[in-house]
Amino acid sequence: MKQFLPNAIRVNLLLVLCILFGPVANATHIFGVDIFYTWVSGNTYTVNMAIYGDCSAASSVFNTLYTATPEIQVYNDNVSTTNPVTTILLNPGSPQGVEVSPVCTSQLSNTACNGGNLPGVRKFTYSLNVTLNAASSKWRFHFDGNMGGASSAGRANTITNISAGTVVAVDATLNNSTASNSSATYSTIPTPFFCINKPASFNPAAVDPNGDSLSFALVAGVNATTSTPVTYSGTFTATNPLAVSGSLVFSTSTGQMNFTPNAIQRSLVVYTVSEYRNGVLVGTTQREMTFVVLNNCNTSPPIGSISNVSGGAGVNMIDSTHLNAWSSQGSFSFQINPTDSSGA
Repeated sequence: MKQFLPNAIRVNLLLVLCILFGPVANATHIFGVDIFYTWVSGNTYTVNMAIYGDCSAASSVFNTLYTATPEIQVYNDNVSTTNPVTTILLNPGSPQGVEVSPVCTSQLSNTACNGGNLPGVRKFTYSLNVTLNAASSKWRFHFDGNMGGASSAGRANTITNISAGTVVAVDATLNNSTASNSSATYSTIPTPFFCINKPASFNPAAVDPNGDSLSFALVAGVNATTSTPVTYSGTFTATNPLAVSGSLVFSTSTGQMNFTPNAIQRSLVVYTVSEYRNGVLVGTTQREMTFVVLNNCNTSPPIGSISNVSGGAGVNMIDSTHLNAWSSQGSFSFQINPTDSSGA
């Protein structure tokens, strides 16, 4: 399998950059959601979810994430939304959550998670084992927006590219008709903050534990309340979800997004990542995000390039920001030396 190191240097470094801007108003309850699964043995799988909450949301809403038990409906059908095979409630894996705010360590005490004015993001994880009753090409794990009790995974009314009042729904699918499978996971967090009129990049950095080939697509968010796609505002669509100068460039082979935001916005962006093994679809996962664009950043995104690549013949440079490595290669190493023109 061919693996790519995408040119997400700017955004990955931006997430740990000291972003200097004013207070955030009209906070978002949920910034992002990941759903994925891991094979345990036989037909038993661990279903996992990660939810990224905005610490500046009203405490009565945000505090529900600490004790939530997200509901997952398990279907042996790719399209039905009735009569699941079973319904499970995931257990909290990190009841207190873990702060993953996109600020420097020295500024953590100033985030909304700690009573400050800088953006604050806390990650909560949930999981549960489920044993499927058969092998099938049509297994689907459906999060229906129910967080347990009376709480739901509502999107914020401050999202600018869709109609207000919708609830998150995401899916993961599994084809275990011929072999077991663990889905792709993501090694970046879905809480990207960008600066208006500054060139930016984002990549989910999906990793497949089975070495399957991956394909990426931008898809419509789903409103769990109606089981239909959300309504996009104006000229926005699932594949063009951002207000940008020029055009949004998206790669279906790497998931890389390159763009220059030209408006203050909070925009819904949803990925579906598909896994192929010997040309056969063996699973999909979804990631939902809110891209936040601000206008009073005092820094510029860092830039950099790959250097000092070491490894065998299975590792080669495509250009200064792309690297190919074959799955049979084993270990290899490289360096990235970022620079920041703003001096931050």
